Amino acid sequence: MIILDSTVFNQYIDAYKVSGIQHFNYGPGSPFNRKQTIKNFDLHNRHLLSQDTEPNPKLILDYKVCRIALYEHTVAMFSFFTRNVIEKVGYIDEAFYNAWEHVDHTYCIIKAGYHPPFWWFADLANSHELLTEAPGAIDNSSIANKSEQWAKNVYGGREIYLKKHGHYPNQPPYVSQDQVIAIVKKLKNDNIR
Repeated sequence: MIILDSTVFNQYIDAYKVSGIQHFNYGPGSPFNRKQTIKNFDLHNRHLLSQDTEPNPKLILDYKVCRIALYEHTVAMFSFFTRNVIEKVGYIDEAFYNAWEHVDHTYCIIKAGYHPPFWWFADLANSHELLTEAPGAIDNSSIANKSEQWAKNVYGGREIYLKKHGHYPNQPPYVSQDQVIAIVKKLKNDNIR
């Protein structure tokens, strides 16, 4: 990651204070969270997607002092956690290796009540102005590539996730936008108390 604006840290802290959301991930780090011209894309044609297009959140929450975007996909390029989250949920589960560990960790944070539901991943709405990925970071990744080891990490991690949560990473219970809004309001109210 490259930090474009050193106020990024204070902006995440302020977003937590006003929203009660205690975990954020840099959403535009995934091309799946950006507007694309290619339709019907998935993990297998990810390399064809643009990383330079406009962010495409599912929902924007306006807190007047900041705006929070909720994205469909979670990315662990840059993450914010409160101390409370780490103390209550813990760190990333080391049973995973370079695949699904951040998804599992965020899902544990969601289940503990510190973040909106799965498929509604929180970030600052302006994070793409504050952060960017280093040139070639995705194309030159030694983690997410076409190697046999990466495939083993992905498929093995899916099975760990299934045993831990009772479903694969892409199969959490459905939550409607109305339910998300109710949960976000509760997070804010719990934070004010």
